[in-house]
Amino acid sequence: MMGDRISYDGAEVVRMLEAGLDKLNPIRYDSKYKGLLGERVIEKLNHWDRVIRQQKNEPITIVVCGEFKRGKSSLINALLGEEVVTTDITTETITINKVCYGPHSNEIVLSGGKRILLRDEELKSEKLREILKSSDGARQLVLKRPNEFLKKATIIDTPGLGDSLADFTDDVAQALRMADAVIYVFSVAYPISTQEQFFIKTCILPQKYTDFILVGNYSDMIDSEEDYQRSKEVVCRRISDILPQAEPVLVSALDERSRQIEKPRPNPDLAPLLEAAFRELRDKLSLLLEDKRDFVIPDRVQRLTLAMLEDIKKETDAIEQGLTTDAEQAREQLKNSEKRKEEMVSEQQKILDLIDKRCDVHRADSVKWIEALLNLLEADTDTLLTKVTTDDIKRFYTLFCVETLQKAFEKCSEHYLSEIYHDLSDVSPELTKQFSFNSATISPKFIFEVNNNTYTAGDQVAFIGSAVESQLGTGFLSFITNYVGGTMREKEIEKKSPDYIASIKQQLSQLHLSVVPALSKEYRNISDQAKEQILAFFDNELQEMEHTVAQTVSVSGRDAETKEEIRSAIDYLNAILLDLSHTFD
Repeated sequence: MMGDRISYDGAEVVRMLEAGLDKLNPIRYDSKYKGLLGERVIEKLNHWDRVIRQQKNEPITIVVCGEFKRGKSSLINALLGEEVVTTDITTETITINKVCYGPHSNEIVLSGGKRILLRDEELKSEKLREILKSSDGARQLVLKRPNEFLKKATIIDTPGLGDSLADFTDDVAQALRMADAVIYVFSVAYPISTQEQFFIKTCILPQKYTDFILVGNYSDMIDSEEDYQRSKEVVCRRISDILPQAEPVLVSALDERSRQIEKPRPNPDLAPLLEAAFRELRDKLSLLLEDKRDFVIPDRVQRLTLAMLEDIKKETDAIEQGLTTDAEQAREQLKNSEKRKEEMVSEQQKILDLIDKRCDVHRADSVKWIEALLNLLEADTDTLLTKVTTDDIKRFYTLFCVETLQKAFEKCSEHYLSEIYHDLSDVSPELTKQFSFNSATISPKFIFEVNNNTYTAGDQVAFIGSAVESQLGTGFLSFITNYVGGTMREKEIEKKSPDYIASIKQQLSQLHLSVVPALSKEYRNISDQAKEQILAFFDNELQEMEHTVAQTVSVSGRDAETKEEIRSAIDYLNAILLDLSHTFD
């Protein structure tokens, strides 16, 4: 067919678009149009003109995102083949890192166009933390390197999702809107939580022209090739509803960097498999960059132009409504807007009440479940010595308890978060997107320790479990162990067995008093986060409605001659916007 032989010149499409934007200049720069259309319309036209023209000069942009401490920065360094992005960064020092091609330099971007040049040694966590604290308004760290990969693409390294992202939501949302491709990084140890699934669904997939690559990191922790394949199958099942055709790539950034600098590999048995997996990731990116090379700019400016057209249409609709509204109808609109405000406030309160009610119900159910689980663990302690050795109890039972409780907490949080997302999606998809950026996760902290007084202090085994721990991030079981292999006579171990069992029973009983209240507290935190998003959403809706009504009423009060001038200005603007919309036909 003839249609199959049609090709497009991306550069020509951009030239056509710029010519269309140039036609808007008389409106943007003539004070007459500001008086007729209003200052807000002109400000929006200026904003979109600046954004669209700037983006046509940007190279292909790859945004790397994921929860905190999933190895995003390590993955970037492995892709580049050199240590560019700081990997020991903490929640106090998060920034958005822009890694791009150019002579070697490091800059902190401040508000007002100011920049701070940094030496390489100042990128280390401790020094960078102090610099960022003293740098008011620091939003981005720009790292330029003469790297071959960066000739083809700029990489945006985002902060971890969840609490550590709180101050960077708008920046990351903007980065995703501008992304030509997104690499979402998760850990193979805890693949694709409910929160991560919702973030992918609400914040990434709606970006129409964005390619998506799902990457599992830390694959060197997997024991065998069979477990590697099982891990991939688990990920595919978990995301089948939102990404039915997804082919996740499971890699190890640590293994790849070790290979590059010829250091011992973290898992020699899986080294060939991990090397092949990273090569697969590189091939995917190379193919993506090659395919997008000619069309990334037109795709990007089309995405932005369509957003501009939608944004400006809201303004012109309000103005046009005012042109056909008389004084009496304007008064009626004001009256109706006040009534709508009352309805929105009532609607908002119903949703807030629903969140509170759902929180109470789910919290009560989860508390019962956790208490039942603790009762089962307590009952099981009497049979421990008939199943395993005392030495195994000392070495592994703590870890077993902590992991069991952690998985229970994760199930509780996943179920409750699913319900909250469902409630918010009934209100607005935009609301679920905002909650995906900022939602809290259950993070109860608990301490469980098996004492062994026959070991030295250095031989003590202690595990501290936390659903959110600064070193490992949201959703991970973290544990700290100071185990040093000492020597013990078997009969001394057996002599202490009753003491171990008694200690375990006592601590499991005490966990009822510490873990369950922590679970209740964190459920309330999730509810509060959801309610904050609801309040912000309705506040924005009210402001937009008030602006629209005010615009309509203002135009309706103009004299007939001025209304005719406004009509001519609107027709002129709409004709240009219509031509712009046809640029991509």
